[in-house]
Amino acid sequence: MRNILEHFHQKQHGFTLIEIIIAVAISGIIISGITASVIQVFDGNTRSSSHMETIQDTENAGFWLNQDILTTQSVSIGETNGFPLKLSRIDWNGVIHQVTYSLSGTKLLRTVISDGVNISQTVVADNVNTSAAATNCTFADDVLTLKITSEVSSASETRIYEISLRVDQF
Repeated sequence: MRNILEHFHQKQHGFTLIEIIIAVAISGIIISGITASVIQVFDGNTRSSSHMETIQDTENAGFWLNQDILTTQSVSIGETNGFPLKLSRIDWNGVIHQVTYSLSGTKLLRTVISDGVNISQTVVADNVNTSAAATNCTFADDVLTLKITSEVSSASETRIYEISLRVDQF
C-alpha cells in the first residue's frame, strides 16, 4: 500500500504552464461577461430613470395647463416662445385670478395671483429645453397649443398639447 501512495505522490508535480494560461483565459472571459452584464444593467436603469423624468415633466406641464385653461376667460401670450403665458378669470364676486407660466433657466414655473396677492409659485417642469423650436406656446381661435420638450442626460421627450377654452361656461 505504501508503494502505491509513493508512486501516486511522485506523479503529481503541479499544473503545467499551459493549464494555468488556459484557466486564467477562461476566468477572464467569464469575468468580462459578468462585468459587461452588470454595466449594462446599471446603464439601462440610468437611461430608464432619465426617460421617466422627462415624461413626468411633460405630462405634469400638460396637466396643470389643462386644469387652468378650463377655468380661464382671458389668454395673453408673451413674445418669447409665447412665454410668459398669462391666464386670467374673474370670479362671480369680482375677484381677479391670474395664473402665469414662465420659463426660468430650465424650469417651467406656475405662479398664481389672486386679487393682486401672490398665492403660490410651483415648478411644473424641471428640465425644459427652452429653445423656441423645442418649447413654445401659441393661442389662436380659442385653442392654446403648448409644445414642451424635457431633456435629462441623453433622454428627451416632446409633447404637444392643444387645449380649447371653454367659452360656453361664462
